Amino acid sequence: MKVKAMGAVCVMLLVTASAMGELQIQEGKYQITEYATYSQTGLSLPKYMAFDDEGNLYITHTYSSSVWKVTPSGTPSEFLPGVPAAGIAWGGGTAYGDYLYMTEMTDAWNGKLLKVTKSGGVTTINSFADPYHTPGGLTLDRVGNYGGMLYMTTNSQDRAAKFDTEGTLSQFSLFPGWYDGGGPGNVVFAPVGDYGGLMYMPVGYDGSNASRGGIFTLDTQGQAQLFSDDVPYAMRLALDPTGAFGGDLFATGGPIADSNLRLYQVDPNGSAAVFATSDDEEIWSIVFGPDGDLYVAEASRTGSTTTIYHVTPEPATLSLLALGSLALMRRRRGR
Repeated sequence: MKVKAMGAVCVMLLVTASAMGELQIQEGKYQITEYATYSQTGLSLPKYMAFDDEGNLYITHTYSSSVWKVTPSGTPSEFLPGVPAAGIAWGGGTAYGDYLYMTEMTDAWNGKLLKVTKSGGVTTINSFADPYHTPGGLTLDRVGNYGGMLYMTTNSQDRAAKFDTEGTLSQFSLFPGWYDGGGPGNVVFAPVGDYGGLMYMPVGYDGSNASRGGIFTLDTQGQAQLFSDDVPYAMRLALDPTGAFGGDLFATGGPIADSNLRLYQVDPNGSAAVFATSDDEEIWSIVFGPDGDLYVAEASRTGSTTTIYHVTPEPATLSLLALGSLALMRRRRGR
């Protein structure tokens, strides 16, 4: 790092600026603040997150049957109690309208697509069963390379499907296939550029199917190709929309299913490096906000508390940098 020449004092300050609570950023050029913390009855396990057009953040909790909301000021509240939602996406600015869309795991063999107003009004626009039960991530194609539709992954007969604006479901891809011990997470859509305008899908399995995991690209016909096996147990994806985080792809996951979940930064060549870890908790879900910053949801596998962190691509303050440079200059002058 170039900052090394600035002296040990400044390096220490940079690292401190990149640590907040349990979450630890591996590089010193990012700052972390605790955005919101809340507790609920039952397992926390934050599944997926999405922002609306007013900057409100929504977090789904399938296992505790609740959806939480965090306002732009960082105030959390339970938004939809009793709803075991999984995937979530905001439709504003598209033909899907100013609604939240959520997939609900009704039971082990049935699911729903919900259309939700910002005031919490819920309408079921599709009910589905085998082979689309156990819904996973939900993503709206805002790039437009895949028809501008709403895409869902499933975690039983692992595959991807799509919904039109009326909620009509159709199959998109049979990938990754019906295997025990895991499945795909949310897909993301890349604009034409370093990531080729493709759909990216994280896949993770345990046990004998662990080698089937990684991050894959899917073309417009649903054909898959391995993009990176540096994150063998990949769970969630988010793509930097502004370039503030290098324009890179970010993934949660680990080397194996039972490992502590961490956050990776994946470059356009598929090479992944650990971006953030957590000492005692695990990194479950990630999303980039309308401000271009990264939001990270952290919780333990057995706890009931969720913490959302706000990661900004800002270096340590200029005053700290200046302090390190001044100390180095004085040391050189004294030689």
